[in-house]
Amino acid sequence: MSTALEFGSFFLAFAPISTGLLALATQPQFIILLVASSFFFLVGQLFAALVWIAIPPLYQTLAFHLPVRVIGTEAARYFFFKLYEAAESRFSVKSDHVDLYPMKDILSSIVSGLGFGAMYTFTFYGVILRRSADRNGSYSDRCEQIPISMLAAILSLLFQCLHTLFMVAAYD
Repeated sequence: MSTALEFGSFFLAFAPISTGLLALATQPQFIILLVASSFFFLVGQLFAALVWIAIPPLYQTLAFHLPVRVIGTEAARYFFFKLYEAAESRFSVKSDHVDLYPMKDILSSIVSGLGFGAMYTFTFYGVILRRSADRNGSYSDRCEQIPISMLAAILSLLFQCLHTLFMVAAYD
């Protein structure tokens, strides 16, 4: 894979994460939200992996594994939001300066969605980027014009947007 294509794919995949971090790096509560939501995404993936390991005959059944993975991810999103709501209510009760760190605003939901999207990108696109760096551009039989790494970068970008939209919907 050429260096320009490699960097272009990388920047395309990690654009929302990098712009989000650059824009919100001055707010410590947003960094904490990003890391916490990333952790909950990984917990959801761990749940799906444990279910997959626990039932060996279903290793090859994609129709079973995908719903379990989606349920694990959405359960992690639900538990993250409930824990976040509990922390927000306790913080607002004990603080005199509730307006200093608003915790239930659109930026908090966007940052939480970026956390989910960042972990998705690291787990999905990172593996593909590593494997494609060894080869001279891998192409699919169905689409010979666009390398797999570029397709994976586009999918990662779209899934980051999807995770962000889901988190905004959860906060509303």
